[in-house]
Amino acid sequence: MEKIQDDLSLAELVTITEDFIKLADKLYNTGKITREEYDELTFMKKDFLKKAKMQQQEQINYF
Repeated sequence: MEKIQDDLSLAELVTITEDFIKLADKLYNTGKITREEYDELTFMKKDFLKKAKMQQQEQINYF
């Protein structure tokens, strides 16, 4: 049961992070932040998303 909750938490974090990146995209595309600010806001988050999605795929493949 605890494993399922961990998976849901990861899914929720992925969704929240994707929403954050979409917001940063909007801010950059409307000129409210610079490219440097955009990169600073999204660099670690994009890396997290990549790793989290790989982990989710591994869990799917495991079952």
